[in-house]
Amino acid sequence: MIHPVQLFRIAVLSVSLIAAWPVESAWASEADAPGLTLDLSRKDRLQILSDVAGAIEQDYLDPVRGRDIAAALRSPASRARLRYASPMSFAREASSLLFEISGDRHLSLKWAPTLSGAAGATSGGPADQGVRTVQFLDGNIGLLKLDGFHDNPSARESMVAALLVLRSSDALIFDFRDNRGGASDAVRLLQSCFFAEPTLVMYYEDTPGERKPSFTERAPGTLDCRSKPLYILTSSRTASAAEDFIYTADLLDLGTTLGETTAGAAHFIEHKSIKPGFRLAVSVGRPVHPETGTNWESVGIRPDIEMPEENALERAHVEALTSLHHDASGRRKNQLAYHLHRASARLEPVHLSNGDLKAFVGRYGSVRITLTTDGLIFEDPARAKSHLAPLSERVFQAEGRNAPQLIFMTDENNSRVLELLYPDGNRETF
Repeated sequence: MIHPVQLFRIAVLSVSLIAAWPVESAWASEADAPGLTLDLSRKDRLQILSDVAGAIEQDYLDPVRGRDIAAALRSPASRARLRYASPMSFAREASSLLFEISGDRHLSLKWAPTLSGAAGATSGGPADQGVRTVQFLDGNIGLLKLDGFHDNPSARESMVAALLVLRSSDALIFDFRDNRGGASDAVRLLQSCFFAEPTLVMYYEDTPGERKPSFTERAPGTLDCRSKPLYILTSSRTASAAEDFIYTADLLDLGTTLGETTAGAAHFIEHKSIKPGFRLAVSVGRPVHPETGTNWESVGIRPDIEMPEENALERAHVEALTSLHHDASGRRKNQLAYHLHRASARLEPVHLSNGDLKAFVGRYGSVRITLTTDGLIFEDPARAKSHLAPLSERVFQAEGRNAPQLIFMTDENNSRVLELLYPDGNRETF
């Protein structure tokens, strides 16, 4: 059982970096609006559009751009486009229009009559943990899947607990593919694992020319991720606060990113109440990295290894095992080779014809390899017969728990050699 860790907080600007696509359950359905008319009249729609334009004109981080967006919203084309009487459909169409006009993924309208309209409120709450998966992959690779960055006590304890669990791992994979943002303070907490002392990693600018520094926290307890190879998984959905972490990790070479270019949502927001029952997310500031003087708004962050996001975890596992295997020796190197064969086959499955398989048939000392219509069969007096599944063109996996892998080779005399590699790193040669 992991006891709660007391966390030292640095007094810096706390901002919400909420992505443009909040969790669906956080937003009310149309049936959740007692006392509100569910069908919007044309007059209602025009008034809401006018209120949205006014709020953007008043509060948008770039006053000139805010006026341009507001003017575009007030145009006859925009007024004619928003025809939906359903509040939820109207809000979605308005959000699409806002993005087309501005290119700002944070600028959006939500139908949320049951939520407070107070400025600065976020979609996070006490129940939001962000941590979705904490596990060890083969080869002692730690996996942390974070679907959001939330800055409440239970979420912070969950983050620290996850890092404490994974501190015995030899490498780390952070899965941000479904992470649409959250609070910058939670990002700083995660970053603290990679810095010995509080470090300036970002400025926040909510008034032109005035920048407030944001530092990593002092690492809680004995957490230290600096010696571990780090791999970060991304998708086109990865946004906002998740991009904040990735941007710094990329600039400081903290790890390797794999997947797709991220969403490009950098601005931080305040929420404005738009009656009746709507909330407008308005971009009121922007992060500025101390090294680049800019951020990832509209362009996103391109990963080091570009690939479809659905394959990113398997590729990261292979990359991590390859790195560890390169630096390992002895029995540990053999163990990593065993796991690397399996992980590589999951990433790129191997299919061999019966003609290919015939080359392996024969007797190797006390071991015999035969071929049936179902593939190769491994026969050994010391164990039951086992089907062999190809992991590569010369490596095969026997069936069963702790079963060996069979590696077919030739020696210096061009004689056939069979090596059995076990998950504990032991080897036998026939």
